[in-house]
Amino acid sequence: MATDSPGWEVREGQEATVFDGKMWAMGGCGANSYFNDVWHSSDGINWTCATTSAPWSGRVGHEAVSFDGKLWVIGGGAYLTVGFDCENDVWSSVNGVDWTKVTDSAQWAERMGHTVVVYDNKMWLLGGGVSLTSTVYNDVWYSTDGENWTRSTASAPWQARESHSSVVHNNKMWVIGGNNGSGPLNDVWCTGNVGINEESSSVVSSCLAVSPNPIQGVAHIEFTLPREEIVTIRIYDAAGRLARHLLDQDMPQGSHNIIWDGTDDSGMNLSNGIYIFRIETGTEVANKVISLMN
Repeated sequence: MATDSPGWEVREGQEATVFDGKMWAMGGCGANSYFNDVWHSSDGINWTCATTSAPWSGRVGHEAVSFDGKLWVIGGGAYLTVGFDCENDVWSSVNGVDWTKVTDSAQWAERMGHTVVVYDNKMWLLGGGVSLTSTVYNDVWYSTDGENWTRSTASAPWQARESHSSVVHNNKMWVIGGNNGSGPLNDVWCTGNVGINEESSSVVSSCLAVSPNPIQGVAHIEFTLPREEIVTIRIYDAAGRLARHLLDQDMPQGSHNIIWDGTDDSGMNLSNGIYIFRIETGTEVANKVISLMN
């Protein structure tokens, strides 16, 4: 045990992150109150209070991350005598003492129990919900500045959930477990296995077509490249498992038509069901959901 007396009041639901070579703990709730204090430590034994009362409201179910040389507190809320006060605000600080309200109403709905990870030079917000109304989400949002958020997908293939975990590992974002509003989950999803679909506004995405859909016989995968690119096409099943590595080669600018016969890498016919085509270039990613009915 590092310490059983860090200096702050007994609590749960606080969030922690690492910033500026220190561990930081923020917010949470005790028996009768919600906290908005901020503490830091370089060794886990000796803790210093940066502020006893940050300008953001006392809360649980929020997320704290380190990004772009700042501390961030994102969303969360507090149970009231009647109902729940849920937030979609975003705050940042360069020192844990002075805080800036980046936005008091982000583009995503008010929530708690979401996760935020830093990936590809962006903050990514995944899922969450409002416990008292049994509302849960499986949307995914990203931002480079905390103020302007772009929805990557309104409905990822993983079940809507809150109180899950998310990490970045092996250059992928992972979503692990959580609660779907009816009970706990024990599934694991990652972006490399199309655990999160992207609603891309890219040129490749706007030109990507798979026909026929549902597929019977062979499928024609049509797309247009604005420039010469190395193109990778992978096909995943509904559980996120790689079913076919269809293409990985340099392709010229212009329109292309790739044929898939419904088989896996060993030439065996795949089972009927839902599959996801994922096309990647050096600059873009696009997905297309299809149904195989051979």
